[in-house]
Amino acid sequence: MAEKCPICGDTTSSWMGNYRKDKLCKKHASDLSHGKIEVLDPAVYLDGVDDNDVINYNLLDYCVYIDSKTRKILNEKYIPTKLFKIVSAALNSKIKINENANTGGATRTTCVVCGNPTSKNGHLQCRDCYYETMDYMDGLNKNSRMNEFREYYFNLKDVIFRMKNFDSVQSNCNKLIAIALQNQQTNSDTSLVDRVERDVEKLIETKRPNEHSPEVPVAVTEKDESKSNIYPTIDGHMVKSSMEQVIDDILWSANILHAYEQPINEFVNERKKCDWFIPITGTNINQGIYIEYWGMKTQKYLDDRKEKELLYKKYDVPYIGIEKDDPKDTHSFRNHLIQELQRLSVNVYGFMPKWKK
Repeated sequence: MAEKCPICGDTTSSWMGNYRKDKLCKKHASDLSHGKIEVLDPAVYLDGVDDNDVINYNLLDYCVYIDSKTRKILNEKYIPTKLFKIVSAALNSKIKINENANTGGATRTTCVVCGNPTSKNGHLQCRDCYYETMDYMDGLNKNSRMNEFREYYFNLKDVIFRMKNFDSVQSNCNKLIAIALQNQQTNSDTSLVDRVERDVEKLIETKRPNEHSPEVPVAVTEKDESKSNIYPTIDGHMVKSSMEQVIDDILWSANILHAYEQPINEFVNERKKCDWFIPITGTNINQGIYIEYWGMKTQKYLDDRKEKELLYKKYDVPYIGIEKDDPKDTHSFRNHLIQELQRLSVNVYGFMPKWKK
């Protein structure tokens, strides 16, 4: 059954039988791609609104479309009257929702995440934070729907607010920006981009430690990081990226027992974790094969990778490294990964166990 455009009610535009995720008709889809209309996120305008009203009227379930030039709401007929009044009042107030509170609206010169100088005046981030954001974007599922990106965003925002380690807060703020940017690219939805600068500023200001703040234990930092994983796998693991999701699901579907983000037993004097551990034998301690997915290219990440690879070599630990740029064809990738696991297991331990689900 054909969907209806949320602006005019005409039939949703389709291609090869697939309807647009935002349900726009052909005309309004073209207007959106050419910047003639904009999408507003209701959440940006609902600060101070009674929570019961938000829930009872399902105000977060709607998008508000406006004319880019006149700033007039185009889908008044298809949104709750209460939401129309709230957004109309904000649009008519001449208050810039996205205005930088710390600079009084002036051009930004420092990174919203770390405070270092931006690569160019007006940019949101410094070069290092921007590169980390690009790495995070590479790990996102480009086919996610608008509501999925929003769910990722608000869940992660809540996790960041509860983090104790400020380095983790900053890194995950870059991930928050990545989600907002990828949602805009994938779904032509600017709702998260419209609010992310303000959200990150508030998180950084709230979580910034003072000189009397106690040092955060490593175990607490690791717990913070595990909470920021946003992709669920078939067997219930929560992983960092869509590619890690693919790898974990391959292991599960091939009946290969695996543990995600486990301490590396051989590194007795080092606190290091692998992406996956495949147990092969359980004599004195569990012994097996380790898998690493090298999914980022920031300097900090590359330094950690180098250190870990040196430790793998020093302790003669069998491991499989998967590069970010490796081909991602699911069938051939799956076969190669399983064959490599079997080869290493037989060569190192003399057999490849079979597990039952």
